[in-house]
Amino acid sequence: MRDDLTILLDKLNEFGIDILRRDMNNNEYSIVCDNMVLFLKDGTVSIAFQATTKPDDAAKHVVILYQTGLKIDIMEAFIFDEEHNIISGDEAYELVNKSIEEKMLKGFVEDQVMKGMLVYSEGFNC
Repeated sequence: MRDDLTILLDKLNEFGIDILRRDMNNNEYSIVCDNMVLFLKDGTVSIAFQATTKPDDAAKHVVILYQTGLKIDIMEAFIFDEEHNIISGDEAYELVNKSIEEKMLKGFVEDQVMKGMLVYSEGFNC
């Protein structure tokens, strides 16, 4: 198990993937990276990507991890909600889409307010 961990950590370091936190619990290692969480147990690396991870980034990370020679399992995507709870699967993607829609709507309203101010306000004397 220790050799598998060393192989995995060396590969992550080789490709400049930042490790934010490492933990061990019941002979299973968890490694938190910027946009994914890795679980290592019995020669298998299980990967959970954040729901906001771009597909090409996820594919790149899978190819990198494949080079370790360890078995690879891909888990459901996840994201944290406002209360820092983990949301996974389709619900995670729905939360991401809702957040994107809210940001787009907020941006649209701000643009409309600015346009209204520019069109209908009186200019200043210089």
